[in-house]
Amino acid sequence: MKPHPLANAKKKYSRHRAQSKFRNIEFKFTFEEWYDWWLSHGIDRNIDVKWPGKDRPCMCRKNDQGAYEQSNVYFGTHVDNNAEMHAAGNHGYRPLTDAQVKKMYDHKSYNYYHYNGKDYATLKDLHASGDTKYKNFNTIATKVKNGELGVVKKRGIIGMTLEQFRETKPCKK
Repeated sequence: MKPHPLANAKKKYSRHRAQSKFRNIEFKFTFEEWYDWWLSHGIDRNIDVKWPGKDRPCMCRKNDQGAYEQSNVYFGTHVDNNAEMHAAGNHGYRPLTDAQVKKMYDHKSYNYYHYNGKDYATLKDLHASGDTKYKNFNTIATKVKNGELGVVKKRGIIGMTLEQFRETKPCKK
């Protein structure tokens, strides 16, 4: 079966729309409107072109605010878009909900280990401290995995409560 003649452009459109949703920015273009907008600026989004980084064409929103829609976008480069984003005080972060912050805080990358009244960011830190009688890292890791060493795996960030962590993230009010 032959691919759709505009398959490449449709993929780029879907990616643009998904990124907008991820960033909580309304996206009002239909595929046809989006594709025609790019064509009107001399760019066929169905053709893969490797643009030099800073000169890559970009659909920019006026003052980096509002929806992606015909009346609120202009043609620029990524340099233009980044300059306007920073001038508007928007550094590309989308506000997070409390649930999203909690999920980040509880993420496995923020696990730490508690052993004999001390906290260790990683098992390697516990091993390097020499606080166990075992000198071999693999032995320590195996004993922790099997629950034989009395090491407690905790969620969160060492020395930081969820409320303190929340203050470091741009949250929705």
